[in-house]
Amino acid sequence: MQASFVDKFDRPDTDLGLGAGWDMRGGYVDGFPLPPATDGYIRDGRYTYSGNSVVYAARQMRGTVKRMGTVGSWRRVAAGDGETTMTMAITPNDLLVSDMVHFSVNRSVWELTVRRGAGFEPVAEGRFSPTLALDRDYRFDLEVSGDSVTVRVPGEQITTDVDTTGLLGDRVFWEQYPSPVPSVVVFDYDTVWAVEDGQPLVSIAD
Repeated sequence: MQASFVDKFDRPDTDLGLGAGWDMRGGYVDGFPLPPATDGYIRDGRYTYSGNSVVYAARQMRGTVKRMGTVGSWRRVAAGDGETTMTMAITPNDLLVSDMVHFSVNRSVWELTVRRGAGFEPVAEGRFSPTLALDRDYRFDLEVSGDSVTVRVPGEQITTDVDTTGLLGDRVFWEQYPSPVPSVVVFDYDTVWAVEDGQPLVSIAD
């Protein structure tokens, strides 16, 4: 697998934010731009969070993003039932959550949707059986074209015809979504990557 952008978070721990050009945003409140994040940081070489609020780790890339992904794992940090959903999205504007191709995954289910302004439009979904394990790395991948989207989850690859007109661009985010709050099972992003149109590729393993 090759990409034009790779971040392995292999730098010192942070108290808030990821450094290295990341724009950390919190959940929508009452307008745009999204407010600054109050959670999300680097710990032990991974992008993680405390599970207390929504976190968008966003970037403006150097060209339209054709593919993005992550390797990471879920980890229990306290007793209880709340678990984090990990999401990735490609969007053409700095509103981030208004128009996008959106891929969400938790340990039980995954869902691919698109959004044009208001509601989410379902595209494809699936269920993990058995439920994905804690403390084990999994790889997730989202690839787009003008008329189809491919997602890769453990053990499966699914391509679905979908009109992505007006939804693709040079903005992306990797999100931590707690449900309910606080989330007692968090997702640790070990590596994230993206393929930008017109940019040279390098091996993710390098």
